[in-house]
This record gives sequence, structure tokens and C-alpha cells, in this order.
Amino acid sequence: MKVLLLSIILIGFLVGCSKAATISLVWNYPRFNASESGPCIDSPDTLRDLARVEIWAQAQGRSDSTLVLSRLAIGKEAKPDSVQIQQAEGVTFYWYFLFDLIGNRSCASNVASKKVVQPPAPGTLR
Repeated sequence: MKVLLLSIILIGFLVGCSKAATISLVWNYPRFNASESGPCIDSPDTLRDLARVEIWAQAQGRSDSTLVLSRLAIGKEAKPDSVQIQQAEGVTFYWYFLFDLIGNRSCASNVASKKVVQPPAPGTLR
């Protein structure tokens, strides 16, 4: 059992892991509700029931998306917010959805992209 565990650990070091970096995502919550008559444009109706934000991500070249963050946003109407997350090397696209107190979902926000570039690792003599 110890030999198997040691082998798995060594394989992990030899194969390596994709490098990651901490990035910051920054956004502003809306002040107004979306218009019911149009495609996600602001209406003159002030937003008063913001409840939750969900941030989604999709790595470049992938067709699936991943939920990165889901947290309460009560009382944050028209205020800025941010989060720090780990992103793997490469380009990732991010967007968010907002939810009101009864669970209605907003249209998706604009898409933002972040690129993480890692310097090459130093050579190892064997």
C-alpha cells in the first residue's frame, strides 16, 4: 500500500499539475431592474430585492461552464463587489447572473476574459 501511494505521489510530481494564479474579478451590481419589454436593458424601476449572485466560468476551447461563486448579495444594489479565485493557466471567460428574493434570474452580464500566463519552469538536469 505504501509503495502504491508513493508511486501516485511521484507520478503527480513527474507529470506536473497545471499552474494556477490568483485573479481578481470585480463588478458593480445594477441600480435598476431589467426592463420586461426589452432584451435586458435597464428600466426606470429601482432594484430593491437583490438576493444572490452566481459567477460562471468557461475555459477557452471548452464547451462546458463551471459555477465559480454563489453568494448572497442582499442590500448590495448599485454597489461594487469583488472576489479572488484561482484560475488555471490559459484564457477563461467569466459572467454573472443575479437573482432576486423570489428566485427570478437576470440576463447574463457582459462576458469578461482573464488570461493567466506562467513563465516556463527552469530546466532540471537528470
